[in-house]
Amino acid sequence: MVVINLCRVEGCETEVLNQKRKLCAKHYAKWYRRGSPLAGREIGKHGMCGTKEYMIWASMKSRCYNSNCYDYKYYGGRGRRVCTRWLGEMGFLNFLMDMGKIPRGLTLERINNTGDYTPKNCRLATRKEQARNTRRNVVHTMEVLNRVRQMGADGIPYSVISEKLGIGEGTVGSIVRGETWV
Repeated sequence: MVVINLCRVEGCETEVLNQKRKLCAKHYAKWYRRGSPLAGREIGKHGMCGTKEYMIWASMKSRCYNSNCYDYKYYGGRGRRVCTRWLGEMGFLNFLMDMGKIPRGLTLERINNTGDYTPKNCRLATRKEQARNTRRNVVHTMEVLNRVRQMGADGIPYSVISEKLGIGEGTVGSIVRGETWV
């Protein structure tokens, strides 16, 4: 007698490819890429699985908990977690209540990049705002900014200013030309 195992995903009656996880090829691929064999299916009764908010929430969880996710090394691999309120059966709805509908052009940002995903540490921001909020970004005091401006006005090459103050040449140029910072 031959035993054929079927995929464990409810409603899927395809033969199992991965015996360990009991998933068919399609659901195994979703598990491998996104951390859930149900990714893309309507889970629960909220009916918002295809929305921007749901995708942001699912991606946030994947970055923190799925070691197969490309960005895991920058999030979960660095100890970043999602608060318990945003996990579990009501996790998405709690996330939606806390963050609200996400307008076009905005996405989820952690205010403190060394902190976890929590309602108090998350806000909605543009890509440009997020680019300023990275661990690579260095906060400069007004004293340093004024010094860069003065050195630039004195004709000192950007490369010298950059090396002396430990600021990238592009940033030095932007400061001297008045393109960034106040």
